Amino acid sequence: MIATLLQSAVLSISSCAWCMIAQTNAGAIPKEAYRRASSLTMMFAILSILLIMILAFVVITRRSKRRKDAQPKPVSTEHIDAWAEAGRRLDDSFIELDIDDDD
Repeated sequence: MIATLLQSAVLSISSCAWCMIAQTNAGAIPKEAYRRASSLTMMFAILSILLIMILAFVVITRRSKRRKDAQPKPVSTEHIDAWAEAGRRLDDSFIELDIDDDD
């Protein structure tokens, strides 16, 4: 929708540019008048494309920010030390052997 409106605005502005050039350059060379009108049309087309890109960037960043805010926050978990947990779970029901014992 925005692109269609912008396209119609560019076409109307370029047609106005042609009319202005035709009125102001009554005695000018037709090549020069054509060159001026085409440069104005190109300028308006480039500016409209730039405007569309800026608006699209703004819309995309706003939508992504809203989606990120709408997602549930991750719940923080309790972190424990792995070595302490391994020591707690160690089965000490076995008998420790003494290597230096010659008996």
